[in-house]
Amino acid sequence: MSGPNSNAHQLVLPEVLDITQVNELRADLMMALGQTEIHLLANEVVRVDTAGLQLLVALVQEAQRRQLSLIIDSPAPVLQDAASRLGLADLLAPVMIADAPS
Repeated sequence: MSGPNSNAHQLVLPEVLDITQVNELRADLMMALGQTEIHLLANEVVRVDTAGLQLLVALVQEAQRRQLSLIIDSPAPVLQDAASRLGLADLLAPVMIADAPS
């Protein structure tokens, strides 16, 4: 990236993406929807539940509805596995990008 985009919002997802964190994270994500680009760094997630995945799916759908750019960068394996187990991988995969090799 060449410099900060004033219309971009970057957020690091918490290690625990579960029902205990959803309300706080939802508020942050609602603010992010005011930008044209949302970049979520997801490599630190170590635990996720259905509520956390539902929040991400709702974000993807709302970003698409608003025609915003959304990237879930470097999703942790636990996040990818949970999405797959719950049948949500097809909804989340288009916005997930793997960490580039060093």
